Amino acid sequence: MLVRDILTQAAERFPTREAVVEDDTRLTYEQFHEQVLRLAGWLHDLGIRTGDRICIGMRNSVDHVTVLMASQVLGAVAVPFNIRLKPAGIDYIVRNSGARAVVLDDFVDLATTQNLNSDLEDLIWIDAGGDGQRGSSLAYDIFRSHEPLAELPHIEESDPSQIIYTSGTTGNPKGVSISQRATYQRLITYIMSVGPNFDRGTKTLGAAPLYHTVGIHWVYLQTLFVNGTYFPVTKVTRDTLHLMRREGITFTIGSPTLYKMMINLADNEPVPSMQYMTYGSAAAEPELIAAMNTIFPNASISEFYGTTELSIPFVTPSVQGINPGTLRVAGDFRVRVVEPFGDENDVVEPGELGARLRLPGVR
Repeated sequence: MLVRDILTQAAERFPTREAVVEDDTRLTYEQFHEQVLRLAGWLHDLGIRTGDRICIGMRNSVDHVTVLMASQVLGAVAVPFNIRLKPAGIDYIVRNSGARAVVLDDFVDLATTQNLNSDLEDLIWIDAGGDGQRGSSLAYDIFRSHEPLAELPHIEESDPSQIIYTSGTTGNPKGVSISQRATYQRLITYIMSVGPNFDRGTKTLGAAPLYHTVGIHWVYLQTLFVNGTYFPVTKVTRDTLHLMRREGITFTIGSPTLYKMMINLADNEPVPSMQYMTYGSAAAEPELIAAMNTIFPNASISEFYGTTELSIPFVTPSVQGINPGTLRVAGDFRVRVVEPFGDENDVVEPGELGARLRLPGVR
């Protein structure tokens, strides 16, 4: 399956169900699908083609996910980056990825970023910062009156869907190319290991940033895959807890730090609608799990471990009664400890070093 098929199928199944909600903007799947096709048509007329890189510097928002999905419709490669990067860091990603276009909202300084890349004459700059008057760039909102893309370009499952830059301990961040097939497989891995289930009215708090594999795959695209509703959030505040109670949020993924923040902001008032919560990046102390059980009394709490490159090989569907950090192999992964460069039968003795992962969707 291609990433764009997820949205197309959802729009066909549930055209009047809400796909994405942000403040006063509430788009049904039919409306969101049409908006994505209009943006894709506009980008196509600007010269964006299959395989072109589109750098995205935007906060979590309806506009961001519209750009992301329009890139997938065209077969272009989404390159989201951390909106808190300094201009030099953005410049590196734009050049290293071979970007054809850059889309920035008002969280990123357009003039400074453009100036650093002034020698890239063919680079298309798109200002998604509101009025489109921040510099010499194309105003994002004009696509809304454009005709929807009529003919979808051919894409292979092996074609890249995104390039996600992951910062290591030294040097510049490294771009990780994730194919259409690998993106789809990540959704399958998580759902079969944890949930949520298809067509159960999932309502997702999108607090994980969309420049990160968690925010893109296991929060946003996962929500579309189960035909749920995505609520993008850039900063968690007390209003976020009000939103969760008012809208009946059922699903989210974040770090232990994020959940500590939520608990502190909850004022001891539970969020009974929450059904699925997953954490990663660090182990959660027993005290945090106990507090989560109090504020989110009906939620199943899960833990996962993975990387941008390798998806999530380890998922514990429920941490109730399990020692912190105890992980289980995800449903469609196989893990064996073997000799370096050995095959799957070269299993090492206990205490010896080695590793092997059989990774679905990863070459």
